[in-house]
Amino acid sequence: MNAAGIVTEFGRYESGQLQIARRGHCFKKGGGFSTFGQKNWKRREFLLSNWTLCYVDTETGATKGTIDLRKATDLADAHDDAECMKPFSFKFTAEGRTFYIQPNGPTGDQGERTAWKAAIQDIIDMKDEFGAV
Repeated sequence: MNAAGIVTEFGRYESGQLQIARRGHCFKKGGGFSTFGQKNWKRREFLLSNWTLCYVDTETGATKGTIDLRKATDLADAHDDAECMKPFSFKFTAEGRTFYIQPNGPTGDQGERTAWKAAIQDIIDMKDEFGAV
């Protein structure tokens, strides 16, 4: 963080502005079940800022969820996970749930996975450093 930034209990602000650490499209494994009993993958726009990861419906623009990353743990690759099996995907646990995310598209992208994981890990590390919970 540079000298102009400050850290508050709500996250990273600079000159009174919300700091967006990362933004882009990813696929997220749904929390519910389809008619056939399987969880589906939906394309969402993700916004990582301060302590939160927000995801938005790409068609309607409606916010579908917000994850408090101050409670995130166990960030790891997920492509070999039996619950996921998507190339270049990753997972983390927060708010009593494991989230599975695949950057960019059905085939994934290694560079994007690395960038998203690094940005989320920065927040987890900052939480650990500053004791935010």
